[in-house]
This record gives sequence, C-alpha cells and structure tokens, in this order.
Amino acid sequence: MPAETSMGGPRADFPTTLWSTILAARDAGQPDLARTHLDRLFRAYWKPIYACLRLFWQAPPEDAKDSTQDFFASLLARDALASVDPSKGTFRSFLKACLRNFMLDQRRHDGAAKRSADLRSLDAAPAELERLTSDARRDTPDATFDRAWTLCLLQRAFDAVAAELDSQGRRREWDVFTAHDLESSDDDYAPLAARFAMTEREVKTALPNVRRRVRAALKTLIDEYAASSGDADHELRELFPS
Repeated sequence: MPAETSMGGPRADFPTTLWSTILAARDAGQPDLARTHLDRLFRAYWKPIYACLRLFWQAPPEDAKDSTQDFFASLLARDALASVDPSKGTFRSFLKACLRNFMLDQRRHDGAAKRSADLRSLDAAPAELERLTSDARRDTPDATFDRAWTLCLLQRAFDAVAAELDSQGRRREWDVFTAHDLESSDDDYAPLAARFAMTEREVKTALPNVRRRVRAALKTLIDEYAASSGDADHELRELFPS
C-alpha cells in the first residue's frame, strides 16, 4: 500500500477491526456492545441485502426496504452471534446464510413459493441495481448477493478515494481515472491530457496512483468485517481476483 495514502498506510499487525471487535465483545460477555457494533456493520452493508431481495427474491422496492430492516432487526433481536465461527466462513458467508434462511422462513410464513428471477418488476430500481439485471436472470441468491456486495465495496472505495483526492486539491487525478478506467480503456493518453489540461506524463503517473489508492481503500473496507489478516486477504482475492 502506498505510504502517502491515509486510507491504507503501512501496517505491521492486523488492526482491531469492527468484526474482530464484535467477536471480542461477544467472547468477553458484553452482548450489548457486540450488538451495537454489529448494527454499525449491518448498516454499512445494507445495499447487497436490499439488492438481493430486489433481484433474486423479487420483492418490490418498498417491500424490499421493509424486509431489509426486518432482517437486521431479526439478527439483532436474537443472539445471532452465538453460532458465528470465523474459522468456518467469512462475515459475508454468515450474512448470506442468514438472509437465505430469513427469506425462506418469510416466504413459508406468507404462504408464497420462492419465485425465480424474472426481472420485469424492476421499474424503480436504482442505477446500480439495473447493472445487475442481466446476470441476475441466471444467478443463485448467493451469486446475486456477492455481485451486489462487490458493487457496494467498489462504490464506497470510489467515494472515499474521490473525497480524499478532492481534499488534497488533486481532483483531476480522480477525473482522469474515471474517464480512463471506468468509461474507456483507450491507452492513447493524449486526448485525456488535453481534456484535463495535463501532460501525458502526468496522466500516466496519475492512473496507477489512483488505482493503488482504490485498492488500499478496498482493503480498508474489507478489514472492517474481516476477523483476521488472512480472512481479509482471502476476501480481497475472491471478490477482486484480478
């Protein structure tokens, strides 16, 4: 990680992350503290749950919002942490299993069979959900969740890096990255240089710098819910294999 990037920075030891703090509070017999931290973690990653409810389980927008809140409430109301064992899976795996069981119970309670992913009802889906529709037609709920989880992490990382560069008076670097990596992959840097009043050398320097910052931001976000450095590294490789 680049030393100058405040979101990453050098680290000799794995830090006390939100998820490891939750587990420590649980093991220390402090369930109220554990639930408080768990609520923070859930709220940070509510979008993948909402997306999975919309795309795979075919919940209308308002029903998906209500079900997302009900899902959080159900985990916080019961001792959801009692059966959590980081050695048996990641926090993401834990959430996926809980969501799957929650929805199956809800559908049984409602007397409705699980519907397959016919996406015609996505009339009011946010833009990021629209991007998932073609893949969700053939996805399992876990795959839909993982794709939405990845998009959520990327968006949070992008927002953080853009804000960081903006605060440093280096917004053009982010704009160059967006234009090149997110909108086009053309390696002719001359048009970018002209567009943003930079030299081609500055463009070539900015792109890898911003990429490093994004990767550092992703690592920081994954550290939030990782129980160990090995868990975080595994998650990073699995979600972003390239």
